[in-house]
Amino acid sequence: MPLEREIAALEATGEQLVLDCSKELDQLERYANIGLAIAEMRFIVDRLDAMGPWPAGEIGIEVVNEITVLQTALSVVYGRLFVNGVIKLDHNDIPPELRSYHDKIIALRHERFAHHGGHESVEIGLEFEFDGAVLTVFQRANMKFVMGKLEGIDDLLSWLSAHMRERSAKVLMRMSDKSGVDWQLALPPGTI
Repeated sequence: MPLEREIAALEATGEQLVLDCSKELDQLERYANIGLAIAEMRFIVDRLDAMGPWPAGEIGIEVVNEITVLQTALSVVYGRLFVNGVIKLDHNDIPPELRSYHDKIIALRHERFAHHGGHESVEIGLEFEFDGAVLTVFQRANMKFVMGKLEGIDDLLSWLSAHMRERSAKVLMRMSDKSGVDWQLALPPGTI
């Protein structure tokens, strides 16, 4: 019986600690969403990095479509972290030497992949052919894109992982100070 009372007292104490730190725990839960996004982006980058090289003339529409799909997913997942995501990260936190890469990925997201805003990498146009009786309209699309992973993405993901580890550590320290109990975050291998 005494052991059961001790266990019940520990459970009640643990429940109270969780209640007392609910705001911080909500924050850590939002950070877990960012960790998931980082893992998704690392997978996409690895896939893009493993593609090619292709012999001249062997780049078919399947390759173009696969690269486009992967880059679309990458830019959308990345962009969600900075635009109306579960938690919106601040552009100003990005180190100055990485901001141009960030800006390029966000521009791809906004202007090419998430919206049709006329990104410089896509030229849409019409051509006409008239044979004297029939005017035929041809829709043309000229796309330019990076063959593989986007420039700077490895450095951005490394920074983002370190940034989120630091933010999580600050939240845990605040929880420890607040509760008098040492809070630790268990991370599975390969996460932030």
